[in-house]
Amino acid sequence: MALVVVHYLVLCLIPISVNSIKNSHMCNRTETYLEPVIRSHSYTTKVKYETRCFLLFKCTKYRDVVRIGYRQVPELRQRVITECCPGYGLSYSVCEPVCAMGCFRGHCIEPDTCSCYPGWQGKKCDEKCSPGYYGLNCIDECSCKNGASCSPVTGECNCTDGWKGSSCDIPCANDTYGHYCENKCMCQNGAKCNNSDGSCVCSPGYTGETCNETCPAGYWGLNCSRNCSCKNGAACDPINGNCNCTAGWRGKLCDIPCSKGFYGDECSQRCECMNKAQCNHNNGSCICEDGYTGIKCEEACSSDTWGKNCAESCDCKNGAKCLPDTGYCDCPSGWKGHNCEIQCENGTYGYFCSKKCNCQNNAICDKAEGCICTDGFTGITCNDTCSNGTWGVNCTKECKCENGAKCNPFNGSCICPKGWQGDRCHIPCETGFYGQDCTEKCDCQNDSSCNATNGSCNCSEGFFGEKCDRVCLSGTWGYNCSNRCDCQNGIDCSPTTGICDCKPGWRGTRCEIPCENGTYGYKCQEMCECKNGATCDSSSGCVCSPGYVGKICNETCSSGSWGINCSQICNCKNNASCDVFTGNCTCLPGWKGIDCGVPCNSGTFGENCTKNCLCEHDSFCNSMDGACQCTSGYFGKICDQECPKGLWGVDCINRCECQNNGYCSPFNGSCFCSPGFTGEHCESKCQPGFFGNNCAIKCHCESECFCHHITGKCNCNSKIETLNCTTNDTNCGQQICSCPISAYNQSHEKCMCNYIDEPETDHPFTLSKILLATLLLTLIITAAVVFILTFLLPFLLYFKKNKSNITIKSSNFVGYNLPENEKEYKLFGSKYVKRELSINNKETISKATFENPEVPLHQRSKDEIPEFNVSSLESGVKSIPQLSSDDNFDAKDENIFNTKF
Repeated sequence: MALVVVHYLVLCLIPISVNSIKNSHMCNRTETYLEPVIRSHSYTTKVKYETRCFLLFKCTKYRDVVRIGYRQVPELRQRVITECCPGYGLSYSVCEPVCAMGCFRGHCIEPDTCSCYPGWQGKKCDEKCSPGYYGLNCIDECSCKNGASCSPVTGECNCTDGWKGSSCDIPCANDTYGHYCENKCMCQNGAKCNNSDGSCVCSPGYTGETCNETCPAGYWGLNCSRNCSCKNGAACDPINGNCNCTAGWRGKLCDIPCSKGFYGDECSQRCECMNKAQCNHNNGSCICEDGYTGIKCEEACSSDTWGKNCAESCDCKNGAKCLPDTGYCDCPSGWKGHNCEIQCENGTYGYFCSKKCNCQNNAICDKAEGCICTDGFTGITCNDTCSNGTWGVNCTKECKCENGAKCNPFNGSCICPKGWQGDRCHIPCETGFYGQDCTEKCDCQNDSSCNATNGSCNCSEGFFGEKCDRVCLSGTWGYNCSNRCDCQNGIDCSPTTGICDCKPGWRGTRCEIPCENGTYGYKCQEMCECKNGATCDSSSGCVCSPGYVGKICNETCSSGSWGINCSQICNCKNNASCDVFTGNCTCLPGWKGIDCGVPCNSGTFGENCTKNCLCEHDSFCNSMDGACQCTSGYFGKICDQECPKGLWGVDCINRCECQNNGYCSPFNGSCFCSPGFTGEHCESKCQPGFFGNNCAIKCHCESECFCHHITGKCNCNSKIETLNCTTNDTNCGQQICSCPISAYNQSHEKCMCNYIDEPETDHPFTLSKILLATLLLTLIITAAVVFILTFLLPFLLYFKKNKSNITIKSSNFVGYNLPENEKEYKLFGSKYVKRELSINNKETISKATFENPEVPLHQRSKDEIPEFNVSSLESGVKSIPQLSSDDNFDAKDENIFNTKF
């Protein structure tokens, strides 16, 4: 079978060109297939018939009959199939070439080869002719001149205004202009007419299409050709070009915005925005920072709101504070989590549980506060003693020590500093003594006094030092070096004479005279040469205007800085340029915002994101130039076209692999199979027993029938006979087959009934006849059983007993009466001796019970007679039990047992 399948596949894959077929794109292939045919076969079946029984009745019997039957079997066939050659598809009964990529502006002439319509080119005919070319395949060169455009289809020239002729090489005559010189000039006031567009060159002060109007806003001078330099919407005087600034601007050209904090006409109004809000320099409106709202941004967000204009809601728990600008929950100590809903684990505490408890000195860790110290200790880990001035639990008790004395953190006792004594350290040292507990003696020189605290000396005039053995330092002089030089402007003086040594920018005996204008430096010897509006500082030289640097302020700020001394750092993002004077950012296409840090919103692009994207089907739009990057399954400039049939994926570059007319998704290339097929590429038929979409429907055909993989129709290989057929049976040919009704086709097929000569039988009994015959048969059988038991069985037993050669011993017994009060005992009879005939009997002898009602006997002689003990008999009853043998005894055995009462 495997060889047949391989042979079938090879034949299917090798198309054979057939010249005899009229269409040259038709090919033949040989196909091997299975065809169901009807074949006869012999089989044995049981046939029911009736016969006489019990003289009066009819009985039903069966016999085996060999019959000829028919069944459907698959046979291997071959046939020639004519179909379109590879690369061609059937269209209106004609094999047409197929271009898998599609021909958008053309038609397919050969497999995957398009013939484009005039004006189109490219492999898919989806590209217009390049400028300057036209016609089929865009190979003809246009002859148009003077900027005329050329029709890509016919090559016809479309002249620009002011020209005419087939090649647009003839200029318009006087007083005419426009397209093919069809319009007449309408200029007034001596204006000259342009033969291209009919525009008039007006006299100074005039404008308009026919020079009948004065200059429009923004222009002035001859022919209104001079542009006003006014910016930001300022009006321009048409005569002299002076600017009249709009609200929010100032300067000669109205190009300088109002200073920070001012707005309106001539920047005369002061902004009232609060909380660092930005003020619109045009109308004074406030742009609030996150976390504030109100006309003047004077209101902070409520505790449960945050964000821009306080529009977002907070969800903080456990007393957490919601930050109004970010919405983050500022958890109290001891809590963490996005909403501060999680308590700190053991061993951690503080803000967001970020700290670990390392408590010392027997301190306890609190999840909110951290370590709770014992008496006398403090600090994060309770490893520090109380600071000076406190003692006790949590260092909450105040010491009574004075004069900076240290306090014992455990009991509050005072440790006096040098120079003091007493229980509170409130008594100073006596004269001539200093130090701890006032035990140290002073050592000052030159009649200087001693400091009781540290023993330092209070020096006499002109001296200083630890022992007052050094003269005053430079800049000071006099008693205890307490006098300072009289120099001005921060100038130091000689410690002995007080003469001043002036700093750059000053001169005079006390350095009180500044440098003259245009001079600076030491003794005012340097000359200022400042540029670009810089001022001269008498000390350091040129102080540059914002945007300039250098010794003489002749250099602009480098990239990334602006303002005075270029000290301000530009905040412009995404390669935006920064104005060196104002710090304003000029954004690149695709960005917006004050700092150019905000990307264009989805669906917009270009400078300041003012242009709308045209991309369709959720395609990505480049925020810089608006170019579309199509999603999977679409193509085109604006991604408005679905992939042609047979292609899928991004830019439709993937070829579909679906077989057997399976539908290919243009988005992911997945195959949706036709009914009857399955597999990743719909390459496999349904498994036997299944059919339909996704092979999900289970067939309901019997074992000798098979199911079609597409329709589910049952095709039976054989027919099962259910009724007898005779020469007189006229219904045989109309009997219904036993193949079940298919869940799909809802139809039956008829059996093929075959006649073989058999005895003709009567029709079956009716129900009443059957019941009567059954009753009569039961009565006859009952009478026969009664006759056998009444007459025949006793006779046989008697005859058997007389013929038996076994000697039955008499039972030796002693009869006696039982007490009358002992009753309700039963004695069951034993078994008869087995001789020649097999007869068993069991009967009740007396209402008494054997201790051993039955004892097996094995190879005993006649003389070995076992005895039975009887516990009791019914009062006044005497009986001899019968002898018996077991049914398994052989006929020759003489095993006997005796019973004794």
